[in-house]
Amino acid sequence: KSKGQTGKLKKLKPALKALIDERKLIMSVLSGEESIDAIATEPADEADDQFVQLVSIVDDLLGKMPEDAIDEFLASDDFEIYKEVASAPGDADKSQRTNFFEIVDSKLGQMPEDAINEFISSDDFAIYQSVGSELRS
Repeated sequence: KSKGQTGKLKKLKPALKALIDERKLIMSVLSGEESIDAIATEPADEADDQFVQLVSIVDDLLGKMPEDAIDEFLASDDFEIYKEVASAPGDADKSQRTNFFEIVDSKLGQMPEDAINEFISSDDFAIYQSVGSELRS
């Protein structure tokens, strides 16, 4: 895999996981293991989609923090919250999403200045701002 492909795959991972989970649920309904009511849920709205995208974006960004800051984060209680939400971002409620965003927001400030500036000038920053605005409202 080229470096560019790896980044694309990381961004697609949450969406692919959601599609796989949906397929498994449909297969369960077809086999009779689940009732049709199990798939009669409302589709995800744009805020849900953006939050899932945000999780993928910040996962890459946190890797740009200094090594000692990463080690400190991995040993913290905040990392347990981060890990729980990041493993299933579409399932997180507003409180969990808000906690996740606040953790990430505080950690991103520990990135090198050039990485922060690169992020601010990227398209990903608009998603970050949109999710932040939504969670703070």
